[in-house]
Amino acid sequence: MFKKITSTILSTVLVVGVSASYATAGVIPIAGDTADGWVTNEGSNYIDNTNNFLIGGLTSPSRSTSGIMVFQLPAIPSGEVVTDASVSINFLNHQSGSLSNTIDVYGLGYRGSSAISANDHYVGTFNGDATDSWALHDDFLLAVAFTGAAVDNTIYSTSGNVGTGSVSLLAYLEAQYTAGAEAGDYVFIRLSASNPAVGQQNRVFIDSANTGSGATLPTLTLTTESIPEPASLAMAAFGGLFMAMKRRR
Repeated sequence: MFKKITSTILSTVLVVGVSASYATAGVIPIAGDTADGWVTNEGSNYIDNTNNFLIGGLTSPSRSTSGIMVFQLPAIPSGEVVTDASVSINFLNHQSGSLSNTIDVYGLGYRGSSAISANDHYVGTFNGDATDSWALHDDFLLAVAFTGAAVDNTIYSTSGNVGTGSVSLLAYLEAQYTAGAEAGDYVFIRLSASNPAVGQQNRVFIDSANTGSGATLPTLTLTTESIPEPASLAMAAFGGLFMAMKRRR
């Protein structure tokens, strides 16, 4: 009899351990920091922290630009884990009707300061940046020359890992915490043109934290789920044992 009860205990605990899952706890929206801006290939002489993101190619002078979003990492509630993440932006418009740009998304290494740097700039082939960037989303926004081109004044959100060599936004964020990031530190999400066409008015406009408001602000959204407490699992296992013994009587 003891052997049979022991077997029941083990099987009950195993079933509980397999079936236990996280329970959705909440969503943490993080609005972009006003330290964001767009940077050019001209170096530190040109960092714009006051206007819309301007991404692509420009004239007078001939240059390329990329937009850098800044987000401060939050404290994750005790007993919860982050299970999903996304970034949303408000696409304003194209500069002209003949663009050939696509806009890619990258994550940059975390910092204790919110300041962006001229070294954050990159344009070109997706996953071709040799710095500390993480390739997150290839062809996130398509310009008017492509089927499925971005629509003016529309909010777009990243999803999953898209493109050869890319990783998910969640994996990027987890890597920052592993590298030492803490609540209060900053992560940086870059929007880069794959074909900037330097010397042409080949660019797009996107709301920054300095120009957007409410839903049009750049936003990093974290989805969290609660971790089942050991006591809850033990009670569930005990309940299963009690029912199994009751059925045997």
